[in-house]
Amino acid sequence: MSITGRNTRIATLIFLSCAFGCGPSGSKPTTPSTTAPILDAASPSTEQPTPSGSVVANAIESTPEVTTAREIPPVTLKPAALKPAAEQLARWAQVEQEPIQLLACRDWSKTGFVEKLASLPNGRMFLLAGTKVTLWSIDGTEPEHVFLDLATSGKELSIKSLAVAPNGKWFAAGDSEGLLKIWSVGDRKEVHSKKIFSTGITQIAISPDGQEIAMISYDVDVAIYESSSLEKKNQFKINSNGLKNIAYVNQGQLATAAETTTLWNTSTGKQEQILSPGRYQSAVARSKDGKWFAFGEKDDLQLWDVAQAKKASKSFTNIAMNELVDFSPDGKSLVTANGSNIRLWDIETQRLVQVIDVAGWPIVGLSWLPETNVILVTTANGWTRIWGSVKSGETLGLRPMHAAIAVPDPSAREPAATEQWLQAIDLRTFPRLAGDKPMIAESTRLMYSAHETLEQAKQFYDYYLKRAGWTESGSPSAALAPGSFEYTQNGFMLTVSFTAESGNKTNIGLHNIGNYDLRWLPKFDAAPIVEGYSSANAVMVETKADILSIETTLLKKLHEAGWTPFSRLHSSHNEEVDVRDLEFLRNGTVLRVSIRRFPADPTSFHIQQSVSSINHALPIPKDSGFVEFDGNTQPFLVATTLMSLEQTAAFYEKSMKLDGWLVHEARRNDKEEQIWQSYRRGQQDVLIGLIKQQPGGTLIRVGDRLENASWQLKKPKPAVDSKSVGASMEAADFPILNALKSANYDSNSKSIEVKVDATPMTEVAERYTKELQSMGWTINGSGIRSDEYTFLTFTKEKLEIAVRARPIGGNILINIQGDGLIWTKPLPGGKKVVSYETWLRENNHPAGLNMLEAYKTEMQSLANK
Repeated sequence: MSITGRNTRIATLIFLSCAFGCGPSGSKPTTPSTTAPILDAASPSTEQPTPSGSVVANAIESTPEVTTAREIPPVTLKPAALKPAAEQLARWAQVEQEPIQLLACRDWSKTGFVEKLASLPNGRMFLLAGTKVTLWSIDGTEPEHVFLDLATSGKELSIKSLAVAPNGKWFAAGDSEGLLKIWSVGDRKEVHSKKIFSTGITQIAISPDGQEIAMISYDVDVAIYESSSLEKKNQFKINSNGLKNIAYVNQGQLATAAETTTLWNTSTGKQEQILSPGRYQSAVARSKDGKWFAFGEKDDLQLWDVAQAKKASKSFTNIAMNELVDFSPDGKSLVTANGSNIRLWDIETQRLVQVIDVAGWPIVGLSWLPETNVILVTTANGWTRIWGSVKSGETLGLRPMHAAIAVPDPSAREPAATEQWLQAIDLRTFPRLAGDKPMIAESTRLMYSAHETLEQAKQFYDYYLKRAGWTESGSPSAALAPGSFEYTQNGFMLTVSFTAESGNKTNIGLHNIGNYDLRWLPKFDAAPIVEGYSSANAVMVETKADILSIETTLLKKLHEAGWTPFSRLHSSHNEEVDVRDLEFLRNGTVLRVSIRRFPADPTSFHIQQSVSSINHALPIPKDSGFVEFDGNTQPFLVATTLMSLEQTAAFYEKSMKLDGWLVHEARRNDKEEQIWQSYRRGQQDVLIGLIKQQPGGTLIRVGDRLENASWQLKKPKPAVDSKSVGASMEAADFPILNALKSANYDSNSKSIEVKVDATPMTEVAERYTKELQSMGWTINGSGIRSDEYTFLTFTKEKLEIAVRARPIGGNILINIQGDGLIWTKPLPGGKKVVSYETWLRENNHPAGLNMLEAYKTEMQSLANK
């Protein structure tokens, strides 16, 4: 194939990858975007997982027939036709809502560890329960009252459940030993105390009339007690496993959320209806006016019409199994929270209005305060944030804590920070046509099918994008495939694609490419290159240079240009000989560089580059060179710098402030050898640990349990018992049962991979069982033996070897791991050329680029052998 023909194909593939969002997960917001109109025309979805790796790279390596299997019909629209008709505008329009913002943080030290939050009907006070039970005012600096302090009991007790009576005059709390206590709010005295279960009371629900209390523990029993006397009224077992939550739907009718969500009559103890079978879901909530009841169904949140006793035609997408849910006082909105984000929904249109990112301590309480129309969010450490609109904040004398987000300077050639990506556009909450549940719905990528013609879909997005300040490119990039359009705003680029389906349906894809033009990057120059493809959002070149030269040159040149290479924490690190996947971080943008053999010319490598946003980015000192980082779910970082402890602290004070973080002085802790700096932004908390190093420099660590993810922090394993050494097997001596007697040995993950030509799985299992038994290993149980998957465990004394096998590409791939293998003998084949990251790991070197030349010298000597 000629370069010209190949370039055309690559251009189409790269466009498809960008337009349809196949690739790494996008970012999520921490503070609301204010530039895009909060409008929608259909029920939206939130983030869904997307395949990892490069779709473009995989497509290029496939056969031409695969890449041309689907033709994209061209879009030919007259400019005059893009203006929507009055009927269309009326059909698409939605009422705009003012976004909620962070109004206040209540980081009291006297809450103790918290497990539950409950607000009082007066809209000004709330309860926190855990190791203590405390009453707070939303504008207080000290608790109004401490009802209970279990920290002084001398036992490891805590309050596991909490509920306030509908009239707000009393509340009930259940502890971890099954004791129920009821207090009067008015005179703040204990009214009742009674042992209900032998184990903890995990959930409490109070009936709408306040006359009865329902409770559950760790089994499937539901206990119903009279609230005024705590006399038992009923106790019954539900017919489903894993009872997690309960809530009253109506007077005398209780919902139980377990593997199946069901309705029960509290008087008779009889099941009345099945709401949601087949999935463990704990999300249940009743609206304040009793009109709606929300429950989890599959991956969604479904509304139940209480008066009609049937499902309503309203649901909300992608709800976690343990989602917290609460209705607004006026019954018009829902707020939900999980470990990733807080989401605000409009009930009438079922649209997602706003997404707020979450990081740090887990959320344990979510409550919409009556009267005040603000939302309380409490985390396990007792910190409570108050969220609301500017208008609702004014009624409480509160103003937003965060300033407006600065728009990046288009002329600066500086990749955007996470908040700037979201300021440009958040595709999860941007207007959407009525259609199918999205296949991809992220902050920077959206793909779904709409029940509109192709022309109407184009009209819709042209109208709303221009209304949000985007401008359609007068001369769009040649990379755009037929049926695609390009819009720009403040240096950001957005592609929108449309493909017609049968039945007046249209496939729609949107992709926020960001504000960094990849043609600004320095090019590989250690050998001649052929530019195969070049655009703002994807660059690919070919070269006949060796992979070692390509990798080391790019690591150095890109770092000099301001990009920090990183090894991803909490992920596997297997690699192929002729493949390198490099990642670089700068602000809130990740640059991915894929290096692979070019299929059309095996003597060449192609270098492909792309960018995307990252969920949780952190500033990194430039001299760190190479770091361990992960920002998908939480901000995690392990890095070193030559700066002193004080200099590094000053660097973060300045850099975090520029990124919109607020210093949390209450958590700052300075010591002679280390400094811990705490910051908050929206619903995110981050604690940056700075540790003085010897003979100089500073170790930077962010995140918990890093020792299991970082090679730099990994603690050395204890010495192997002498008896165990005799029982163990050297990895180098493990029997390789394939025709070539070859295997891939990974001393980092301590695993062996063996590929066997097409052989029945049962035969593979029999061969390894026989071989290992002959060496003194005993099979543990029968294991799993099937045509799709085999898992066998062998033991000797206290050691273990696990053998897993699965079919792949017409062969059988076998993986061997376990503490029964030791790795002291040289492995077959000796040392091999590996990536710089793997070399650092294998030699326990600290991350950085200062050893790049030593690595290059050693790898060249191995390559020349």
